[in-house]
Amino acid sequence: MKYPSGKTSTWLALQNPVYSKLWFAMVISGSWMAAQNTAIFWALNALGATTVLISLMATVSALPGALFTLPAGAIADMVNRKKILLYVQLWHAAIAIGLAILWAAHLLNPYLILTGAFLFSLGFAFSAPASSAAIAEMASAEELASAYTLSGLQLDVSGIIGPLLGGLSIPFMGVSFIFGANGVGFLLMFLAILQWKRVGAQSNLPLD
Repeated sequence: MKYPSGKTSTWLALQNPVYSKLWFAMVISGSWMAAQNTAIFWALNALGATTVLISLMATVSALPGALFTLPAGAIADMVNRKKILLYVQLWHAAIAIGLAILWAAHLLNPYLILTGAFLFSLGFAFSAPASSAAIAEMASAEELASAYTLSGLQLDVSGIIGPLLGGLSIPFMGVSFIFGANGVGFLLMFLAILQWKRVGAQSNLPLD
């Protein structure tokens, strides 16, 4: 596939095979994560959760970011970033597949859903600094602006596709399918990160 070339091209970083594989994996995984968010609120209502419990979703999702972003940044500077990202994908996949199994077995309740949401956010809090730094390692200096722009675009694309996937999948495939597909999405992310070969582990971020 040919993308417009040039330093100002938004698509330039997709000519980088490592980043390109990761970006498409992020779109797929992010879309199913957004679909899962839709499924979670549907499941909470189906399980008869109170409005208080439903409103707690925002709190438990935001809490890890508030508590752990700074230590996560320090850890990303000290520990192999690739390993952090790989472990987090497995962490997220395990949570999603666990939720799928619990729902299929009729064992899932609102408190377990809230716990799962907290654990997901915990993983994102610890992976965010490593992810940002990893993109700077994957992309060349010429590709860096494009890589960060595309990473932001991925969030927008997934935010549009995900709720649509969730809305269509719930009546036809069920909540358990969405949780499971989200788990598979994280395994796809794992494979995309796994093929990244760190060379010198040098960042292309500009120095202050």
